[in-house]
Amino acid sequence: MAKEEIQLVLVSGFMGAGKTTFLQYILNQQHHKKIGILVNEFGPAGIDGKILKGADAEIVEINNGSIFCACLKNNFVNTLISFSKKPIDLLLIENSGLGDPSNFLKILSEIEPYTERKYTLKGTVCIVDSQFFLEYNEIFTPVQNQIAASNFILINKTDLVDPASLEKIHETVKKINPHAYLYDTQYGILPIEILKEHLIASDFIGETSNHDWNRPVSYLISSDKTVEQDELIEFLETIKEKILRLKGFLKAPDGYWHIDMVEDFIQLTKLQNHAQLEPELVIIGKDQRDFQSLLEETWERTFKHTPHILPN
Repeated sequence: MAKEEIQLVLVSGFMGAGKTTFLQYILNQQHHKKIGILVNEFGPAGIDGKILKGADAEIVEINNGSIFCACLKNNFVNTLISFSKKPIDLLLIENSGLGDPSNFLKILSEIEPYTERKYTLKGTVCIVDSQFFLEYNEIFTPVQNQIAASNFILINKTDLVDPASLEKIHETVKKINPHAYLYDTQYGILPIEILKEHLIASDFIGETSNHDWNRPVSYLISSDKTVEQDELIEFLETIKEKILRLKGFLKAPDGYWHIDMVEDFIQLTKLQNHAQLEPELVIIGKDQRDFQSLLEETWERTFKHTPHILPN
C-alpha cells in the first residue's frame, strides 16, 4: 500500500516582502494538519525561524546562502529527504529573499527516488513588496524568476503605494507571468479559500541565477549591549546606504528590539518576555563590496561598545 504523499508549498518573495508574516497567517489556518517548515535565510544566522518558533510545527533552518545555489543544494536535498520520513501532512518552504527557484522542479525530480514519501507540489506563492518591487525587478534577476516560477502572486503592502504604482505593478507582473493569479492585500492576509482555489503547481523550469560568485556580502553582528531607540536609529541611518536588508534582535532597556529594515525603510518593534532570543543582527549588503570597517566604526561611535562581527 502506497504511503500518503506530503503536500508541498513554496513561498517566495524578495527581502522584506512579508513571507514570514504570510506564513504565520497560513499556520493559524491549518490547525488540523501536521506541518513542517523549512526556513532558508540568506544571511549567516536565522531570524525568521525565531519568529515562527511559537507555531505548532517542526522547523528546520538552512542559513548562509540560497537553497537553490550549488553551495547549499546538498543540505537542501538532505533536509527534504529527512522531512519525507516525518509524520507531516504539509511542508512549507520559506525561500530566501535572494533565492532563485528556477531549478526547484529539477531538484524535486532528482530526489524522488530517495524520499520515503512522495512530495506533491501544491503550488508556489510569491509575495510582492509593493513599495520596492518596481525598483528591484529592474536590477535583481531572482525577483523576476520568483514571479515566473509562481502561479499565485500576493501583491502585499498595497497601502504603501498609490493606485498608479499598483497598476504598474500588475502590468509588470503580468508581463513576467501572464498566467499567474494576482491578489492585492496588506499584512499578507487573504481568505484561505481564495488560496486553496487558485494555488496550482507551476511547470516553470529554468536555471537558477544563484551562484557563489554573485552573492552579496553579509555580516552577523552579535552584542549583549542594551541600546536606546535614538541610538539604534542613528546607527541604522548611518549605514543604510550600504544595506539591502537588515533584521534581527537587540536588547532594549525593557525587553528586545525587533529590527526589520529594507534599504531606508526601518521598522522597530518592542518585544517583552523573550529571554530565549539571541541579540544579533543579520546584515546583507547591496553588492559584493566589503564594508565591515564601516559597521565596526559606526557601532563603536554610536554605542561606545565593541561588537562581534562575522562576515559570510
